[in-house]
Amino acid sequence: VQVLLICYDMNFKYHRYNIGIIAPIYVNPGFIKALRKPTAAQKGLITAIYYLGTWTSYVLVSGMASDKLGRRYAALTGTVVTCIGGAVQAGSHGKSALAMMVVGESYLDLGMPSFPLLSRCTKGSTLEQC
Repeated sequence: VQVLLICYDMNFKYHRYNIGIIAPIYVNPGFIKALRKPTAAQKGLITAIYYLGTWTSYVLVSGMASDKLGRRYAALTGTVVTCIGGAVQAGSHGKSALAMMVVGESYLDLGMPSFPLLSRCTKGSTLEQC
């Protein structure tokens, strides 16, 4: 039951990001051109990589990083990792576009679960309280 609750919580948090950001990109003419008219299976692969990477990071990386580095540095590390993954995705073009998109998505997903670590820091707290 506890595993189901964790999965439900993760899906609730990250599903909105995926639908709000990734889904509109799939119909963008620039995306379609850069990935050479991706098939439904290729789009599904990108979405599946998102969920697998986010789940793996949420369960295996985020908590340990927060415990070892502290809240601020874990969030900073996650932000940097997410930016690098986004840069790889933004550079996707040519014959290797799908591979770059999948690698970038995988890397980006490792940093996504670190953003909830910032929630305490954004509610009017001082820097020392974060």
